[in-house]
Amino acid sequence: MASRVTHGESSEWDSSENDENESDFESSESEEESFDDDRVYGFPNDRDGSAFNVAAEEESSQNDETDSQGSGFSDEEENNIGDNVIQIAFVDEEDPEICVARHNVIMQTAEAAAAPELQAQQRRRIGRQRRANRRPELNLQWQKGNVTNTIPMFNQRSGTVRVWGGNCTPLSFLQLFWSDDLYDFIRVQTNKNAEAKRNANPEKHKTQWREINELSEMKAFFGVCLAMGILKLPLVEMYWQKKFSLFEVNDWSSAMSRNRFNSIMRYLKFCDEQVDKPAVEPGQPGYDKLYKVRRFLSMLLRKYEREWISSQWLAIDKQMIPYRGRVGFRQFIANKPNHFGIKIWAMADAKTGYILKQQIYTGKNLTAVNNIEDAPYVGLAQQVVTDLVQGYGNKGYIVVTDNFYSSPSLSLKLKEMGIDSLGTVKASSKGFAKELVFPTKPKPQRGTSDWRNCGNLLAVSWFDNKAVYFLSTVHKPNYTRNVEQEDQVVRRRSKEGVVNIPSPPLLKDYNKYMCGIDRADQNNRYYSVGRQCKRWPPRVVFHQLETSINHAFQIFKAAVPGHKSAREFRMHLATELVRGYSASQHHPVGRKRANPDIEPRLQNVGVHLPLVGVNLVCCLCSQVASVQHKRQCRNVPVEEQPTRKCPSRSNVYCSICEVHLCLNSTRNCWVECHSKSSLC
Repeated sequence: MASRVTHGESSEWDSSENDENESDFESSESEEESFDDDRVYGFPNDRDGSAFNVAAEEESSQNDETDSQGSGFSDEEENNIGDNVIQIAFVDEEDPEICVARHNVIMQTAEAAAAPELQAQQRRRIGRQRRANRRPELNLQWQKGNVTNTIPMFNQRSGTVRVWGGNCTPLSFLQLFWSDDLYDFIRVQTNKNAEAKRNANPEKHKTQWREINELSEMKAFFGVCLAMGILKLPLVEMYWQKKFSLFEVNDWSSAMSRNRFNSIMRYLKFCDEQVDKPAVEPGQPGYDKLYKVRRFLSMLLRKYEREWISSQWLAIDKQMIPYRGRVGFRQFIANKPNHFGIKIWAMADAKTGYILKQQIYTGKNLTAVNNIEDAPYVGLAQQVVTDLVQGYGNKGYIVVTDNFYSSPSLSLKLKEMGIDSLGTVKASSKGFAKELVFPTKPKPQRGTSDWRNCGNLLAVSWFDNKAVYFLSTVHKPNYTRNVEQEDQVVRRRSKEGVVNIPSPPLLKDYNKYMCGIDRADQNNRYYSVGRQCKRWPPRVVFHQLETSINHAFQIFKAAVPGHKSAREFRMHLATELVRGYSASQHHPVGRKRANPDIEPRLQNVGVHLPLVGVNLVCCLCSQVASVQHKRQCRNVPVEEQPTRKCPSRSNVYCSICEVHLCLNSTRNCWVECHSKSSLC
């Protein structure tokens, strides 16, 4: 999460050192294992172990003598010899077969120990090549010269690409991203996964399974997931328990039964193992850690950028998918609300929070990001930014980043690509103006600022609660200390009250446009769709569903005047997804209802969702008199009705019936109304 400089900058890694200092929680395949000689020479099953101990001691003494005299090999050659050659002397006067068996065990152990060591040697070799090819220190000439930076012209219209009519529903906007081919792909792969698992292990999968033959059922499944994000309960099973459910009269089983929902969730699949699984083993070059969702992401992510024209300002930052399960590329980020999860590099429209591009981070690779043989190593952060901004050059765009990504080399690289930049930077970044770094003691006065430039690259230092450093290619340093100018001051609390602190003009733009990714994360957290899944692929897919819904809502606001709120948009969207499928129609329940006289009104219309509107009289509490044509309240005695008004007013109305009903701790007209066919 990008922190505003008004609250101080979070300490993150230098952009030039990111690839070496990134904190990963990766699988054991990337960890180095050392070879233990005691594991080779020690045998717990040996009666006394004296023979082998003697041999080991003799060998070690010989090695010590050799080392003292000089081996004639280099240090690297000696390490390779020690890792791959093991000399063992057998002095056993007992059975020779025991010696042979022990020798086989030793050789197998040596081979197993040599494999991770070879991988470690490969990583060390690549590291040496990276350091050798690392870009040299930037010799930038910083001075107080003439700065002619200006915000470039931007003539493109931002917003939705399509022209929409007036008869559009929330589902039509979601179908821009989640089209029928995407639902069909998930349906086919889920059926294949269920069949394969049930055939492989019938004892473990004894529950009944019915293939998903209709797209409407697949849509209804995601519609129920969307409704669960609106109404949050601790456990999934509680949605089908009437005593806990707000929609108890809606009878969620009419849309989809609990067992059916759990079965689909259990076998949910987003890839074809026979086609998408890499041919190489994990840990080898060319292995795709995201193959379980790769095809799904390729079908979905390209639609994000296609349906939206971004504004001039672009924000690049990290996203986090909450996940604490077992996955080789799980990350830990301290300044995120969810510390553990799957990290995503994202670029968004800074004004609206619309996500344009995404890249899931799967950890360090054994090979460099560039070709380490013929190109200098540029670092992870710079490579991520340059990859995300592909296709946006020479169009007037401005990229805003925090100090994890920003560096003088990145700013110069983006300028070569025709893209301007703004961001905070660490004082230790290579090439930064060292004369701008504040001393530790004495502490500078609050509001102290200075600047230097190197051509069009402007470096600014500013001291608030702590030192903050900026890089920009679109701002000028010519500002005054006039505290009356709004763009050159920030308001801070002190013992004397609220005071104005002088600040550089670029601070306002940074705080305004750096929070683009945070806006997207905020929208996802309001009505989170993801459930407590033990597998990481559904977590990734549910995150993309949340992103798609937010995108659909952004387009809906731009296309339809007088739009609804985000909650109402999701309610109508969930209703539309479930409406096309009815579990009671397709698969009638064998068990009879407790009260057959009550007609289930949700059998054909889907899920009735309560909406919040104006405060009107409840249609059930008030009854229309046939003679006077006036509403008479059943809660008021007949003799008092001319003088007393109906007290039963409610702002909750049904999305399907479009009538107001009482739904509170004292009266629940919602249940009674939706249990009788004659009402509303």
